[in-house]
Amino acid sequence: MEENLDQVWNEKDPAARLKAIEKIYSESAILHHVEDQVTGFDAINESVSTTQKVLPSNFVFTKQSPVIINNGIGRLVWGVGPAGQQPVATGMDIVQFHDGKIVALFNSMIARSRHFTCCWTAVRNKIALDSHRRQ
Repeated sequence: MEENLDQVWNEKDPAARLKAIEKIYSESAILHHVEDQVTGFDAINESVSTTQKVLPSNFVFTKQSPVIINNGIGRLVWGVGPAGQQPVATGMDIVQFHDGKIVALFNSMIARSRHFTCCWTAVRNKIALDSHRRQ
């Protein structure tokens, strides 16, 4: 789960991120993210890119507590904020694994600051618009 945080959510280069997604996720993995869900390597990569585009460029995701994995289900508590500083928001990923790969990731977030709430609203609106265009 730490690899997902570091190599996917903190990776700014979409091509490098896609390689990590292909290694960490199953081909038909589902990302349940920001009141939307996407399936597959390319869609997950696009969703992460959308998130990164609306966050300040110096924001990074950090692990906030030890990962817990039991019977193919994992939990990671994360924070996001300026590198080297306290996170402005925290959240949690619940992950289902099969054969060592992520098959489903459920993402939730708790906003801590007004600025971050505005950024996250922009992410949610952009993903909803993109989802509507795909239909």
